[in-house]
Amino acid sequence: MPEIKETTHLKDLWNETEAQKMAGNQLALLRYRSNLLGADLRITNFGGGNTSSKLELPDPFTGRSVRVLAVKGSGGDLGSITESGFALLYLDLSGGISQPPRLRRAKARTARRFRNIGKCCDWNPIGRASIIASAEL
Repeated sequence: MPEIKETTHLKDLWNETEAQKMAGNQLALLRYRSNLLGADLRITNFGGGNTSSKLELPDPFTGRSVRVLAVKGSGGDLGSITESGFALLYLDLSGGISQPPRLRRAKARTARRFRNIGKCCDWNPIGRASIIASAEL
């Protein structure tokens, strides 16, 4: 194994001026952070890398503020992902959100297989479809 003669640190790519432009848009800030991480191929493979963040966003159906987990999963490039590339998963479905009957039936079937599926299973109507099941978040 070759001897390391020089340590090279990662360059700080964060631009506060750019970040301030997105201050009111949490999903845009997640996209910005993700793109910066994906820009350095020493720490992220092209087409790889995952990021996520818990956010408060307006529900596209009701307009009310809801807690979601925005996830960049497999199949997209971290360095070039756009906001629509994140799957948005509701963190709390107990707030009376009305759901289509077909979705309710599908969730009921899935819930029989996975404990507590209703806490973290939903879809992103503006981006990639995604389902996640877990006993605990």
